[in-house]
Amino acid sequence: MTEGLAGEIETRGFAVIPGHLDRQTLHDTREWHEASLAAADPAAVSLSASGSNTRVHLTRNHRGLDHLHLDPLLLALGAHVLGGPVRLGAFLSRTVHPGAAAQGLHSDCPGDGGRPGMLGFIYALDDFRVDNGATRFLPGSHSGLTQGACVPATAPAGSLIVYDGAVHHGFSANTSRDDRRSIEGSLVPVRP
Repeated sequence: MTEGLAGEIETRGFAVIPGHLDRQTLHDTREWHEASLAAADPAAVSLSASGSNTRVHLTRNHRGLDHLHLDPLLLALGAHVLGGPVRLGAFLSRTVHPGAAAQGLHSDCPGDGGRPGMLGFIYALDDFRVDNGATRFLPGSHSGLTQGACVPATAPAGSLIVYDGAVHHGFSANTSRDDRRSIEGSLVPVRP
């Protein structure tokens, strides 16, 4: 499974693993997530200038959420794609609010023509739909071989989305009436 997903990341720049978290784990993760947000240090919370989304920076040992960045499949993918041992880079919660305009396409870590500099991950706490701010990707943009138009990473809650940090991406407009929540982060190579 790891090789197939790694191949998809290498070719398209991203892969979606639908329903990766089982129902109980998703339920528990949502509860821990809400508790983390309620107890968050105000210095760790940032609302975008437009008010379209809220980010909360998490720590690697956030109670009840560490199973996400320690996920065996995620770590195996990180080691395969990045070519060796990995460590957690960023770890945060993102809520895309109703009425949010589409985020501009960007890359998190420009490639250098070799291996990716990071592997991004997104755990969908809510369904990722076209109308509620699903992240969209420009396939092939990480390698300069763009393959058509942007593709929304639509997936049910509990899904895991992984991507090359150089692929162009951004959340779509949230035209629904509900927040769209996720926990996101990155794995980066361990440098000697």
